[in-house]
Amino acid sequence: MRTSFLPFVLHPPAFPTVRSYRRLCLIATALLGIQLCTGLLGEIPPRREVFPFASWFLFAKVPSRVVEYDLEFRTVDSHPLEPPLRFSRASGWVNQPHGIASFQTIQALGQALDRGDQGKTRALRRQIEAFCGPVGLGYDVVKVTYDPVPRYLTGATLEHRVLGSFTAREF
Repeated sequence: MRTSFLPFVLHPPAFPTVRSYRRLCLIATALLGIQLCTGLLGEIPPRREVFPFASWFLFAKVPSRVVEYDLEFRTVDSHPLEPPLRFSRASGWVNQPHGIASFQTIQALGQALDRGDQGKTRALRRQIEAFCGPVGLGYDVVKVTYDPVPRYLTGATLEHRVLGSFTAREF
């Protein structure tokens, strides 16, 4: 049996002293200061964060205004749809309503219509109509401007403008 360990068991160390408490406060203050400084340094170009330190301005960078383009189907075989059906909700009518390829094509089509580029609009319409099912669909290309938080909470948009109205299979 080791006798050197026995006094430690019989006489445990005393409670923390004021000196160790002050040392703990100093270490905590230093760590918080390092966290703050490293987070602020993330704002200096090139704006990068250093893991595990995060920038303190995270939520100030959330865009307050988003512009997206969307398709709204207004007719199916000349029968009106009330209210118009958005592309992302038309899973029975179109192929890949949630696919990234269809989303990027719709965004490119909206930008081409916004710029007035007829050649690119025709080419992109052919791609969009490839996503459509066998049914001839009448659709509008719309530009939607919104603030993300109110749109999430209430569905409200700041602008909803029709850029063009088309019928699938017009070519």
